[in-house]
Amino acid sequence: MYNDVVRISHSSVEWRLVKIPMANGKKPGKRGVFLILVTLVVMLPIGVSFTRPEMDIPDPSTTLISSTPAASTNTPFMEIPTVTPSPIIDPSPVTPQEIIPLLNQTSVILSMMAESHYQLFIYDPLSSSFTQLTDHSWDIITPAISPDGNFLAFSSNRDGFWDLYILDVSNDALTKLTNTPQYDAAPAWSPDGKWLAYETYAENNLEIQIISTVPGDTTLIRLTEDPASDHSPAWSPDGRYLLFVSDRSGDDEIWGADLHTTQDRFANMSNRPSTVDREPNWSSDGNVLLWSSTENGSSCILRQEMGTGNPETIVTGSQPHFNPDGTTLLVINQGPSDSLISTYSMETRRITNVPSILPGMINGLTWIPGLTLNLVTESVQKMDGDVTVTKPDQTISGADNQSGDNNALLLLEDINVPYPYLVADVVDDFGTLRQQIEQLIGWNFLDNLENAFIPITQPPSPEMEDCWLYTGRAIAINTSPLYGGWMSVVREDYNGQTYWRVFLKTRFQDGSQGLPLKSKVWDFTTRNSGDAMGYENGGSLADIPEGYWVDFTALAHQFGWKRIPALQDWRSYMDGAQFNEYVQDNNLTWQAAMLELYPPEALVTATRVPTQTPTPQASQ
Repeated sequence: MYNDVVRISHSSVEWRLVKIPMANGKKPGKRGVFLILVTLVVMLPIGVSFTRPEMDIPDPSTTLISSTPAASTNTPFMEIPTVTPSPIIDPSPVTPQEIIPLLNQTSVILSMMAESHYQLFIYDPLSSSFTQLTDHSWDIITPAISPDGNFLAFSSNRDGFWDLYILDVSNDALTKLTNTPQYDAAPAWSPDGKWLAYETYAENNLEIQIISTVPGDTTLIRLTEDPASDHSPAWSPDGRYLLFVSDRSGDDEIWGADLHTTQDRFANMSNRPSTVDREPNWSSDGNVLLWSSTENGSSCILRQEMGTGNPETIVTGSQPHFNPDGTTLLVINQGPSDSLISTYSMETRRITNVPSILPGMINGLTWIPGLTLNLVTESVQKMDGDVTVTKPDQTISGADNQSGDNNALLLLEDINVPYPYLVADVVDDFGTLRQQIEQLIGWNFLDNLENAFIPITQPPSPEMEDCWLYTGRAIAINTSPLYGGWMSVVREDYNGQTYWRVFLKTRFQDGSQGLPLKSKVWDFTTRNSGDAMGYENGGSLADIPEGYWVDFTALAHQFGWKRIPALQDWRSYMDGAQFNEYVQDNNLTWQAAMLELYPPEALVTATRVPTQTPTPQASQ
């Protein structure tokens, strides 16, 4: 047995490296394991119900961030700071080269939707596997590990509103860093760990703020104050620059703030007006900028050396994240239904692992140094023993299946739709989705549908002979909220096909429901407004709408309901956009799904035979 413990101190950071023997008693080889145990704190969930809980809502007109101390036990941080004039920030960075060789950089913590809430997962690139860490009736998003590995910052609505929290992984102490009714999320650490930059929803707009994490320091800095949307901060390793995404130039581009000056602080770093540039990131040495760029439906990762204006395309995908030593890049390739996560070697310029399908939509990720899958799993199992989890009822049914036939059409109860029927094996998933979306947005959106099942005797709309509504496996959601301001649609293009992401506005707009939008939405009405370009393009981009929204498309996908692409002529044919149709095909083709309900001869259509009779023409 080897019970050696090596202690290595670096400023305020102490790493305990424990040598673990192999099963046969031999010493580990070059790949011997150095384990650093990170234990997550027990987090008590808040139950979700149809009725809105009573909350003490701070008055947003008093201060941008409440000065009331956050209720927390064993908190290593001081009370919530008040607003002060913006100073010049000059953090002293921790040198990455001194710490990185001590770490085992193999795992990623990401926030991913599980059923109807965002939970924390471990992604192990070596095995391409996922391990769920949390399971609560509230959300945890945008995790970020501190440079020394001792603290995990994240945003959560566990207390009813989106606030920032910091978990001290050395003693499991949890600190509530902000205490506001508005949305606070996407924390980014300064290199010395003394500051957090984050996005906040202020004055009906996303802005960047910086808050101190030093005990006794009440500094809060409003970095941006622009009518544009400013979000997704990323701090440079030398502490001088802060990257963020802004549409202040008219399009989403990467902007930078020089924290060593208050004059001419902001600069457009990407300067690519024809593309959508997002998700900025840095290499570990601070010499390289990374971001994702989307043009004509194709997304890629761009790399640019500091001080140059010539970005280089290195790989397709989005949401780039360097591992701590900068040798590996985490990449996500998004698709219309599923997305893939993989790692990319900066040395070989190749994918280094088997891409994995993401089980749900992600909302933030961070590399965790020294974290191993087995130890984290053991820690989470211990934590789960003290946590009461309220899960949604997965057996909700909209009808009573007396026959037991999964292919039978069942009557949907309490649904306002011309033909209230669906195939039996999708009824439960529809009922669950209906319940969950009502809980999240506060109003009964799926009680009214444009269509569900359509009988085969009903003639199809033009160019929609293979309509999934005939199969009883599709729904067409009500489009009336789109024109009443309660629905927004974002256009997404994949491989030459157009898809739509549907967002629903929440009933309560005080920050207790939903999230702010970060994408411009599609305005179909400009096709009929007399605008030539709007008519030609089938609509046009519109500004980001105010308020808080829920991603209906992402939630529907969690329960098996997938969106479908628009028809090729959607620009001139409104119904061809098909933005409101969702299908649960269970891997069946349309023909196979139809044969579940009808005999083959019912699907035979008449074949048009061209006539040999010449077409009459008018005489001269």
